[in-house]
Amino acid sequence: MLKNLCIIFAAFALLSCNSAKKKSTNDNNNSQEVSQTIKKAGITPIADLFGKSEAFLGKEVKIEGKASHVCQHSGKKLFLENADKSLSVQIVRKDELKFENELISKKLVVTGIVKGNKISKEEIAKWEAKLKEEAKKEEEEGHCDTENNTVLKMKKWMKDNGKDYYLNLYLEFKSLEIAK
Repeated sequence: MLKNLCIIFAAFALLSCNSAKKKSTNDNNNSQEVSQTIKKAGITPIADLFGKSEAFLGKEVKIEGKASHVCQHSGKKLFLENADKSLSVQIVRKDELKFENELISKKLVVTGIVKGNKISKEEIAKWEAKLKEEAKKEEEEGHCDTENNTVLKMKKWMKDNGKDYYLNLYLEFKSLEIAK
């Protein structure tokens, strides 16, 4: 009986030490573990699409985010934002169906094929020059900075990634489900 208690106590102590070691490791690598957990569930974080964009081209992925916009004109485009709203992915339908406005503000899981359009630095420079010219004309009325901010984000991405083009990513829609 005493021998059995000693074995149980030793096993308990061993498990406790192992658990404490795992907790310490978890605290140090919390963000990596969250990302790995998400990936294990089959969902690719939106940030990963942008961080390793070219590696995902042509591949099927499942992403999760909040629907921020549905194109009113065609109903063929839906935008998903990541949790902190810092990144947005366009989802494009190629079939005859449309995205419904009721999807806006809902958390969705979307499966699609990663596609991309390369925009050269020369095209971006022309766009930027055009925006500066328009800003001079609109100075009296007030100017919207949305496009200027987009150009700045593109230039930053090119610099950060050592590219002479911007890769505009989107997902070609395959399926959608409302997240639980």
